[in-house]
Amino acid sequence: VRASFQQGVARCAEEAASVPPSFKPYQSARLRGGDAPAAVSVDVSGLSQLCLVAEGSMGGGHTYWGEPTLFDAAGRATRLTELKPQVVVVGWSELRVNRGDGPFYSIGKQRQAFGLFAHVDSYLAYAIDKKYVRFEAKVGISDTGFSEAHAVFRVQAGFDARQVQTILRGNMDNESVGDLGRDWSLAC
Repeated sequence: VRASFQQGVARCAEEAASVPPSFKPYQSARLRGGDAPAAVSVDVSGLSQLCLVAEGSMGGGHTYWGEPTLFDAAGRATRLTELKPQVVVVGWSELRVNRGDGPFYSIGKQRQAFGLFAHVDSYLAYAIDKKYVRFEAKVGISDTGFSEAHAVFRVQAGFDARQVQTILRGNMDNESVGDLGRDWSLAC
């Protein structure tokens, strides 16, 4: 696991410099538990790296990227959940990919067919190798989260080592980060 994480970080850092100037990052409004999902649609043409970030309240901040899908120039769809992330940093526990049932798969009582569940704060990085032109998803606090919980969702390009380090530092007492996060944090 440690070697895989470090390789992912190294590749992300290398590709961060290749973000096309035309890329416009996405940021949601502050979403609360019980809110309807927010629709995300981002032009990812020319991107080597896609980064999904969710930051918010730790208590009950169960974030969900519902039905995250990449589209190529011919309109063919690829579920992001079919790709392996290069870097995964979550506020507690682990990234859940298409796992769980009931409220894990719903936002604002709207069921999602598939998706990514992570506690805040989270940072997920995927290699998309300039194969896609659009990313779409529905985001929000999973129905397992608290109504007082909130989060802001971002779609970014490249790798932001400072942002990852901030998330790791904020969760150093969290056993799910483990020595892997502590070692990486010290190396930055």
